[in-house]
Amino acid sequence: MEHHTFTQATLSTRPLVKPETLEVAEEVQTHGRITRREAAELCQIGKYQATRLLARLVASDQLRRLGRGRGTYYEPV
Repeated sequence: MEHHTFTQATLSTRPLVKPETLEVAEEVQTHGRITRREAAELCQIGKYQATRLLARLVASDQLRRLGRGRGTYYEPV
């Protein structure tokens, strides 16, 4: 297994916040809530990627998940 060594140069080129996170945050600020489908369309990512993105935002206390199943949506904490 190959190990990758991070140098200051490689670390400085990696964004601290993913662009998708910023797009979702802006959408939630503007409209007050977002669904998984809206996040996927907005960020041009798949539904599973959108689920993981929203789960990360919930875990970091940036969004709150409300509803269940098809009625699930996310709003600011």
